[in-house]
Amino acid sequence: MDNKSCYKEGHDEEPFTTLCFSEQEQNILKCLNCLNEVHNDFQISINQLLKKPSSEISNWPPLKDKELQKKIKELMKTQKEEQQNRNTQQQELKEQIEQIFQKQIHEIVQQLDLVKNNIFQQIDLYFYYDFNQIFDLQEIKNSLQDYFSQKIQKKELFQKMKNFMQNLPQENKTDFIYKQQSNETQALKNNYNYIQDKISSIKNWIQPLDLQLNNDIDFLQFEPSTYNNQQKEISITSNKIDIIFSENETGKRKNVFSNILNNEKTYKLRFKINLQQKQFNNVQIVFGVVNNVDKNQSISWSRCGFQYQIGSAFSCKRNTKTEIVNGIKQIFENKNEIIVNFIFNIKKKIYQLYDDEKNFYMENIEQQVQQDNNINEWVFAIGIYQGPNCKNIVKITQ
Repeated sequence: MDNKSCYKEGHDEEPFTTLCFSEQEQNILKCLNCLNEVHNDFQISINQLLKKPSSEISNWPPLKDKELQKKIKELMKTQKEEQQNRNTQQQELKEQIEQIFQKQIHEIVQQLDLVKNNIFQQIDLYFYYDFNQIFDLQEIKNSLQDYFSQKIQKKELFQKMKNFMQNLPQENKTDFIYKQQSNETQALKNNYNYIQDKISSIKNWIQPLDLQLNNDIDFLQFEPSTYNNQQKEISITSNKIDIIFSENETGKRKNVFSNILNNEKTYKLRFKINLQQKQFNNVQIVFGVVNNVDKNQSISWSRCGFQYQIGSAFSCKRNTKTEIVNGIKQIFENKNEIIVNFIFNIKKKIYQLYDDEKNFYMENIEQQVQQDNNINEWVFAIGIYQGPNCKNIVKITQ
């Protein structure tokens, strides 16, 4: 007996032609004679099953509505074609990205090698001339001691001194070498600054890529608050990325606010804070989630969802308490730029704050956040206070 033939009585060992999705084991394979029997199960051609893709098999998918079956079959074909295209496109995109980055890496390495070799040449030239060796008197000292010890005659001493003086560079050459040394010193310094500038430009080029790759970072639309009539002191770029607080008028709070937040959403925000001068102690920057009705008034920070204040160090003020995980450091000392990240969910009362350099991490303890649950519309607010006579422009970039 073979597994491809029907051995039912009277079926003459006909080969199986149909696969039947039956609940009874003896009925899953059928020959032509079996098909004449009454059945209520979905069945498909074995020949088609073995030779064709699923989307081209008759009577499949197992749907009684034949019109729906036809539509699903067409969709299966389309999706399969699109999947193949997506796979091809995915591979092509990866190859293109790989080529772009390899080209950039090659060009960067080439430029760095050129700069490195140039600097090495300048270093070699700088150390080629050693004035201590050029004007070393050890030879004359030895000759003089030989004369005092009567090892040589005065005439020989005279000749050695004469030869020594003749071998010394002329004054104009000495002056040239000295100036060349000074120039090489300045060139080395300039090249060092050049390298630092190049590294900074590479970092500035990479950072937007980093932001694009972190596609889970949220982007908020900010507008100036009319509070204190400080709108003229606040400029927001057309793409809403940069927020600049002028230093023309100080001693007054300047606020911006976002669009209304989704209370159930977990937000991930990222801000680069840049000060024109390294004077964080003369500037206060407050971030918080506040009531939408307060956005053009004196913000009631005491009713905020959370509030973090930046001065000489990070702190959390008023109604919120924080758990310090890594401790607070004087992270602003000798700095005029930092990057901070916020993660928060209003409904869950989760608020986290940390910096890119991992100097600190602060997290609100859920049970201690006294958030006003009657407020339905929350906005993310940024408040700036520049002390009297503060000449510090504050720039915040998303």
